[in-house]
Amino acid sequence: NWAAGKNLPFAKCFVIRTEARLETIIKEAQAHALLIMAVSEGFGIKKMLLGSLADDVAGNCQRPMLMVHSPRK
Repeated sequence: NWAAGKNLPFAKCFVIRTEARLETIIKEAQAHALLIMAVSEGFGIKKMLLGSLADDVAGNCQRPMLMVHSPRK
């Protein structure tokens, strides 16, 4: 468990295997007060045309959401 390894006893992490990522995230988010998602700074045609999963979740989720960007190298 990632949270336990980082000494974050207040955080709960779990994995759900699914083919419908967007729908699963939105469904699971309903049971929580805040949704936190890591996002990358992707570029290119695919990102421009399709957007990102985090963008799709933000547009469809009814819960508060925090998007965390990784620092640039």
